[in-house]
Amino acid sequence: MPSSVANPPRRGLIGLPKRRLLALAGRRGERIESVRGSVWVTQDDDQRDLVLAAGEAHVIERDGPVLVQALEAALVCVQRLPAGAGASRWRRLLAALRRPALPA
Repeated sequence: MPSSVANPPRRGLIGLPKRRLLALAGRRGERIESVRGSVWVTQDDDQRDLVLAAGEAHVIERDGPVLVQALEAALVCVQRLPAGAGASRWRRLLAALRRPALPA
């Protein structure tokens, strides 16, 4: 039986039956979280495919179409993160690495 494509709201909590596809425009900074169930996530022109288990999330790194498929009945949350929210941890790490070393 072929998978059908969901046409739900583009953000918020979205329920997906097993094998249902969710097509998203995919905007940089959007966060996709599997709240319940496992989902497969792939983005156009990206070599990586991801499988998110319940409680796992992925932040879209660039604009481009994204497909999310429920590997079992699933509940996903799609949300836009505030600008720079995903980068703050990296900024702190880079700042720590740039600090001068303490004398021995």
